[in-house]
Amino acid sequence: MYLTFSIQLNTPLDENESIVSAFLGQYGFETFTQSNLVESFIAEDAFNEEVTINLLDQFIEMGLINSYSDFRDVPKVNWNEEWEKNFEPVLVPGICHIRASFHTPLNDSNLREILITPKMSFGTGHHSTTRLMIQAMHNMNLSQAHCLDMGTGTGILGIYAVMEGAKYVLAIDNDEWCIENCFENLMANGITPQQMNVSLSANVPLDDHQYYDLVIANINRNVLLEQIPDYAKILKNKGSLLLSGFHLQDIEVLKQKVTQYHLKWVDQTEESGWYCLQFQKA
Repeated sequence: MYLTFSIQLNTPLDENESIVSAFLGQYGFETFTQSNLVESFIAEDAFNEEVTINLLDQFIEMGLINSYSDFRDVPKVNWNEEWEKNFEPVLVPGICHIRASFHTPLNDSNLREILITPKMSFGTGHHSTTRLMIQAMHNMNLSQAHCLDMGTGTGILGIYAVMEGAKYVLAIDNDEWCIENCFENLMANGITPQQMNVSLSANVPLDDHQYYDLVIANINRNVLLEQIPDYAKILKNKGSLLLSGFHLQDIEVLKQKVTQYHLKWVDQTEESGWYCLQFQKA
């Protein structure tokens, strides 16, 4: 079973939604937004009511939200069905067009077209972090690259890597729904298991004797800090690490952690208060 509740945002909606979702994500909540509401859910065995109420009350005191609903028990359902009817295509200018199967193709030969049909999986292109990662990857040479996509969600970043010439992508997620959805999106985009393998796990694959030219991790601050040492271990020399899923206040601690493992900072980009950091292994 899962627990769910809704949060009514105050204005500015986009800014407050980013902050609220980021903090909830650190406590294991998944969220999606409908108009001025953030719908949140979490596995029942991971829910701490006292901690959650304290956090939500702080949101109210800070003026981020107006109110929140009672907690409700629900079976695990496909939340995306609630908003899929309003799901709009996403254009990452000059790079790609992201759409669902029921959308009309853009038919622009200058753009990659990525088919994504989400089912409770993160990564539709609507969130700033996904676009930031795609923009960073666009500026890299991924020809024949071996890539690791941690927290793959819909598989969108791994799919884009293959489209950009990556030889092999290992996509990892700890949610069975994401794995199922990722397989469906691979097939929709004509990508084979030999090009992109999908694995159910919460851990960085240290025992597969594989080293990577690029590691991409669009997750959250706490998970990134925990896994950075392992990212460094499986990166090739001169390999790149892309991190996203965090805000300005998280950058310094992430930089300090990464640079402890012989990786140097290369670049950072920002959109709507979300950031992407790029590092290279010395």
